[in-house]
Amino acid sequence: MTPTRFPELSVSGSPTQMGQNIGEHFKNQIREVTELVLDRVNKGTQNRITWKQAEEAARDSFHRVEDFFPDIMDELKGTATASNVNLERLMVMNSRNVLSLAKDGCTSIMVSDQASDSGNGFAGQNWDNDPAMAPFSAVITRKGTGKPAFTSWLQPGIVAYMGFNSAGVGVCMNALNGPTDSKGFPVVFPCTLYS
Repeated sequence: MTPTRFPELSVSGSPTQMGQNIGEHFKNQIREVTELVLDRVNKGTQNRITWKQAEEAARDSFHRVEDFFPDIMDELKGTATASNVNLERLMVMNSRNVLSLAKDGCTSIMVSDQASDSGNGFAGQNWDNDPAMAPFSAVITRKGTGKPAFTSWLQPGIVAYMGFNSAGVGVCMNALNGPTDSKGFPVVFPCTLYS
């Protein structure tokens, strides 16, 4: 079998178990990418954010995430425990689009089955993210109990990014920054609604 470009992992069980499996499998990558994230957020800006500031902002979103996405917060806690990376650092990874002032972003497309020559609809996306993040990317399939399986391309430690579920619903990310409210939850969390 020919290896794929990105490592792949399939996890199942409770949210905590799935998070623990992700954290154990990608322990080294998660540690390395969390060290890189803040440096990349601060790239090209004069108003640098410290880890203390970033982690305080992350803690501010915990209760909102727990209110709206309790299963995903349990998964993230499992990942933090298994990878030995604190929960605040993982939340910073999931919040980096809010912390960054990047002006560029990905482009997403969708073509309906009526508009395509093949008669099949499709969705697609390019990735305009920081190339330094590419070596840390993976494809993770989550098979939660009573939910459609969800396959997502991401950096392990992030709860979701672009992907699709076994019911045929896809999600693409266009994370062009607009006005933000730092009192909400990171944009990647609603992507988990498709899992």
